[in-house]
Amino acid sequence: MLNGVPTQVSATSPEKMSPAATHILVVDDDPSIRQTIVNYLSDYEIQVTALASGREIADVTAREMIDLLILDLKLPGENGMDIARRIRADSNMPIIMLTARKEEADRVMALELGADDCLTNTLFGTSIR
Repeated sequence: MLNGVPTQVSATSPEKMSPAATHILVVDDDPSIRQTIVNYLSDYEIQVTALASGREIADVTAREMIDLLILDLKLPGENGMDIARRIRADSNMPIIMLTARKEEADRVMALELGADDCLTNTLFGTSIR
């Protein structure tokens, strides 16, 4: 729980998923963005675990097989770039950085730190904010 908001949400019950189901970890401190992504991916029966901060990533990845990490660039505490650098040192898990900023320097830095892509918070043709 972070500021009265659940920090971890599992959108699709693992019992309903096939053993080979895709599992995506979403880390974003904005509850509306987190929920929008969870709702969208769940519509496609993708197992989603959502966190409000990077503090629980190691716990989740230790007990769950994660196929993709969607990671907010600007998180309170440890930022997304530091988290991506740490994960990339130990794992080849695909990472998509998500940012509200449109500066090219942020995208370039995220890619240099090992992110596979960097997207702005405009998904599906409309802003998710």
